Amino acid sequence: MNTESAEIILQYQLDWIRAVDSKVPQVYAINLAMLGAVAALTENIQTWPWYQVTIIALTILSCVISIGFIAVAIFPKISGPSESNIFFMGIVQDDEDTFKKSVYDNGEAGHLDDCLNQIYRNASIATEKYQQMKQAFVFMGISFPLWLVSVFLLTGQ
Repeated sequence: MNTESAEIILQYQLDWIRAVDSKVPQVYAINLAMLGAVAALTENIQTWPWYQVTIIALTILSCVISIGFIAVAIFPKISGPSESNIFFMGIVQDDEDTFKKSVYDNGEAGHLDDCLNQIYRNASIATEKYQQMKQAFVFMGISFPLWLVSVFLLTGQ
């Protein structure tokens, strides 16, 4: 493999991470809207029957769990190789001149190795993010029918 191919693959991995991150605002907004609607309709909890309390509690719980998975997915994953000349935290560990010298000293083979390390690390990050967002979608999917029943019960229809 040459360096150019590795850089393209690295870019693909970074694009996968961006793709996950781009889904966060919509999923968060839907969960927050469902929670807000339940909160706005909630009054006089003491008079609710047990089944209404259970349905509404499950609705709130599933929305909150979904938001929790979103938070885990979006939280920056900044652990990476400390000697990297690509990873931003690896670059700034030394002064600018040391960074430049390291880039020149590594040469083409060192840059390729650095790219391959970054590809692997970013693939791991993308996998974690996709798994977390999948769970966020699952819990949002669970919360939606519960939310519909909650709204029905809260509006007395």
